[in-house]
Amino acid sequence: MAWLLLYAPDNPRNYADLGRDASDVVFEGGVLVTHRGGPAIIAHTWSGVTYDPIRRQVLFMNTWPIKQDELIRGRGGDPKQRYAGPPLWSFSPESRTWSVHRVNAEAPRAPVGGMLEYVPELGGAIWHMNNWQMRSTWLYEPDKTRWQKLAVATKKNDFEQSAPSRSS
Repeated sequence: MAWLLLYAPDNPRNYADLGRDASDVVFEGGVLVTHRGGPAIIAHTWSGVTYDPIRRQVLFMNTWPIKQDELIRGRGGDPKQRYAGPPLWSFSPESRTWSVHRVNAEAPRAPVGGMLEYVPELGGAIWHMNNWQMRSTWLYEPDKTRWQKLAVATKKNDFEQSAPSRSS
């Protein structure tokens, strides 16, 4: 049992900005990315990481509690061009490449502390949150590149009481 480094870290960042050396960050395709194609900021995610065994990818909901528009302007970009959908990324351990999964339809918010979990029976990953930021469960369907809000499956339709909340 051993850890193997698949992808060396990019320049150090924090929640407030792009760090002391943002020379490896560009604004491309509506998102801030490193020159190697990964997310410019790896946010604190709690349970926002899962593995899709069918596509052999790590899925990562990269929630950012920072002011992206300021950072985009700082890299010479136009905040009006920013992709405003949920920041779902994937990493392929085989090719060691990142991809952002953009959707142009209804999609969930990306609050800090959500739960992302691949569910084989559903053929995709669920994104769940039950607190003041978001009270719902969504399914990401990779073959259709879309999010679907799942219906509440309780007799009383009381999501707040029946669904688990985020862990502290």
